[in-house]
Amino acid sequence: MKIATVLFCYNRTKYLQDIIEKVRAIDYVFVDYSDKQQDVINIVAPYTKVLIQRDEHFGLARNIIEGVTEVLEEYDAVIVIEDDLLLETEFIPFMVDGLNKYADAKYIGTISGYYDRSDHCYKASSWGKG
Repeated sequence: MKIATVLFCYNRTKYLQDIIEKVRAIDYVFVDYSDKQQDVINIVAPYTKVLIQRDEHFGLARNIIEGVTEVLEEYDAVIVIEDDLLLETEFIPFMVDGLNKYADAKYIGTISGYYDRSDHCYKASSWGKG
C-alpha cells in the first residue's frame, strides 16, 4: 500500500519542529494563507517533498478536503497531521501498521492516533488520522 504523510498548516508554528522530528519524512505540506505563512514555510520546506502554498485563506475543512483529494490521486491512503498536534515517536509506525492491517476491512472508517483504552473506538477523532 502506498501511504502519504500529509501535514496541514495554518499559522501555528509552536509544534512544527516537534512534528517534523517525530514524522521525519513528510510527503506533502499544505500551508493555508495567513499572516505567518512565510514563517511556516521556512520551518517545513526543508522537510517535505511537495509544498503547496495557498494564495488565499481556505480554512481547515477546504484545505484538508482538497489536499487529501489531490494526494489520493497518487497514493492509496494518507496520514493527516495538523500543525497543532503533539505526536508520540511511534505515531507514524502505528498509523502505517493500522492502515495496512485494515486496508480491506469494510467496518473500519478511519484510524486515529487518539487512544481511548479499547481496541476499537466507535467514534471518529480528528486527532491524527489515516
